[in-house]
Amino acid sequence: MILNRADNIMLGSQEVQKVCLGSQLIWERNKSFLLLDFIQTTNRQYFNTGYFPNENTKIECEVMLMDNYDGLELSQALFGCSGFYAQYSTSGTHRIAFSFGGQDASSSKTLPYFQKIRLVLDSQALTWYDKNGTLIDSVSVRQGTFSTSGTPLWVGCRNNSGSVQNFGEFCLYSFKIYENNQPVMNFVPAKRVSDGVSGMLNTVTNTFCPDLNNNGFLSSVFEDNYAVVAYVNSDGNLYLNTGHTHTANTRFAIDFIPSLSGVSSFVQLWGAEANIGGRWTANDWWCYTENSALYVQRGRIESQQVSADLTQRMQITAEGLTAQFTFADETTQTIQISGASLLSGLLTMWLFKTHYDGNPPAGISQRFYSCQIYENNTLVRDFIPVERISDNTLMLYDRVLKIAFLPKNGSFSTKVSNSSPTYRGGGGIASHLLTKAPQYEIIKAES
Repeated sequence: MILNRADNIMLGSQEVQKVCLGSQLIWERNKSFLLLDFIQTTNRQYFNTGYFPNENTKIECEVMLMDNYDGLELSQALFGCSGFYAQYSTSGTHRIAFSFGGQDASSSKTLPYFQKIRLVLDSQALTWYDKNGTLIDSVSVRQGTFSTSGTPLWVGCRNNSGSVQNFGEFCLYSFKIYENNQPVMNFVPAKRVSDGVSGMLNTVTNTFCPDLNNNGFLSSVFEDNYAVVAYVNSDGNLYLNTGHTHTANTRFAIDFIPSLSGVSSFVQLWGAEANIGGRWTANDWWCYTENSALYVQRGRIESQQVSADLTQRMQITAEGLTAQFTFADETTQTIQISGASLLSGLLTMWLFKTHYDGNPPAGISQRFYSCQIYENNTLVRDFIPVERISDNTLMLYDRVLKIAFLPKNGSFSTKVSNSSPTYRGGGGIASHLLTKAPQYEIIKAES
C-alpha cells in the first residue's frame, strides 16, 4: 500500500515540497516564498540563525566576498559568535581569521574576492573551494577546549554578547549547519511573497530570517533593487574598483564623455599598476589626459595624442597594443602603441582613476554611460548606471556578477531616467534587456 506523505526537498536550486498522493508524485513550490539566487549585504545587514555552536559543529556556506563599499571596519565577519567565527580583512591583503573553541587563528592566506566559493569550517580546518568544487586552499584549526558565552550564531556580522561586531559585505547563496555531519539547519535565499522582504529561509523548520538591522538585504532580482538611468557623472575624486586584474588578453570598452575644460595637469581615466621584475612599477594599462589631450598607455609606452574633438561622447575599445576611438558623429580613430611589452596587473583595475600603489593620481570628471571588460573574449564585467530604489543612491550595476558597485571617495551625481536603456558596449549601440527572476510552477511526474 502506498501512503500519502509530504517531504521538503531541493529540486535543482528550487526548494519544493514532494507530495505523494497514491501513485501520483507532485512537486510543489512553497507559495509563501520566491527562491532567489542570492541575497547581498552592504556592510549593514545580518540575521540570527538561533543556533549555538559546539565542538561537533560544521558550517558550510556558498558566498562571494566583495569590497565595493567603504566598510565600517577593516575586519569583516562572515558569521560568528563568541568563540566561533570566520572573518576577513579588507585592508588590501584580504587575510582571513577564525576562531573555533576560543582558539583564535589568523593566516597570511587570502580568500578570493568577486568569485563564488564554498567555505567549510569545522574543528579540523577552514577550507574553501571554487564553484566547481575544486580545493583552493585551507588553514588548519588549532586544537583547544571549546567554549562559548552562550550567544547564538549570527550571519553577516559577529555576535559579541548580543551586540553587532564586524559587519561583512558579501553575496550569500546558501548557509548550512551540521552536527556530527548531520544537517540541522539549511538556509536558502528567499523573498517573502507577502511583503517582498528578502532574507534566508531555513527549510528544515520553514523559518524565515530577514535582516535584523532594519536595512534590508538586497536580492538577486534586479527589479527589486534598482532602476536603470541613462548616465551618471563623476567628479574626478571618486573611483570604483572593478575587482578584475588585467592580463595581456584583457579587452576594455568604455562609453563616456570626458570633461577636459581647463584640464592642464595629469589626470587619469582608468587603469591598474603592473609588475616588472617582481616589484611595483608604472601602470601597464591606463588612459590619461594632459593639457586637454588624450593618450592610452600599455607596458609603460604611451600612444600618440588622439586628434579629435574630445568634448563629444565616445567609446574607447582597448585591446593589446591597439585602441580604437568611436565618436558620436560616427568618426573613428585607431592608434597603435609600438615597442611595449604587455604585462599582467598586480592590482585590480579601477574606473575613473588608476589603481596605484600609494596615493593615486587625480581622476577626470566625466559623464559615464557604460563599460565592458573581456578576458580571453569572455565578458567578465558589464557595468551600467543604476539608481538603488530604496534610497536613490547612484551606482554601477554589473550584469555579469549581478551585483552593484558603489564608488569610493565620493558619490555619483545627475541621474536621468531611462526605461528602455540603450548604450554603447562591445562595439556599436546595443540594447540590453534586464532579465526578470523565473517564476516557479508546479511540476507533476508519475512515480
